[in-house]
Amino acid sequence: MSECVEVAACASVTGVRDTKDRGRGNLTVPNRSWPAFLSAIKCPHCTS
Repeated sequence: MSECVEVAACASVTGVRDTKDRGRGNLTVPNRSWPAFLSAIKCPHCTS
C-alpha cells in the first residue's frame, strides 16, 4: 500500500487511485459526496 494517490476531478465524479500500484483499480466518488468522503478518511492527527 502506498501513501500517494492520484485524484482526478471529472464532471460528476472524482476518481482516486494508488500512484504506485495503478493496476489495483480505482475508486470513484460522486462530486457531491467528495467533501464528506474526505472528512471520513482524514487522519485525526494530520494538519491541513
